[in-house]
Amino acid sequence: MRQWRPLIVAVLIMASILTPIAWAASPFDGEWKVTATTKTGKQCLQNYVFPVTIHNGVIRGFVSEPHGRSEVKGRVSKDGSFTWNWRHGKGTLSQNEGTGEWVTTAGPMRTNCSGDLVVQREK
Repeated sequence: MRQWRPLIVAVLIMASILTPIAWAASPFDGEWKVTATTKTGKQCLQNYVFPVTIHNGVIRGFVSEPHGRSEVKGRVSKDGSFTWNWRHGKGTLSQNEGTGEWVTTAGPMRTNCSGDLVVQREK
């Protein structure tokens, strides 16, 4: 058993060093409220308000639309820049808020729509 002690000690030391690194949270982790407003496109609804959750840089949420719910999936980088699939959203987050834009083609006539995003951390 004595011959294994140095190996066990080394493994425990490495585990104590690496565990906080592996579990490090993104500075943007938490619950956020998104307000998406429409600037162009008559076929698009004027406003959408929906929650998203950020965990380790991964954005997840759902938005209610006239045809049902759409899933929001994306990523936020260490510098705060984000992109997601819903309406091709992109922008930048700071510690408690962010702004961005979205663009899509919607409706039966395939109308181009675009607008702004305002993102606020929920307290």
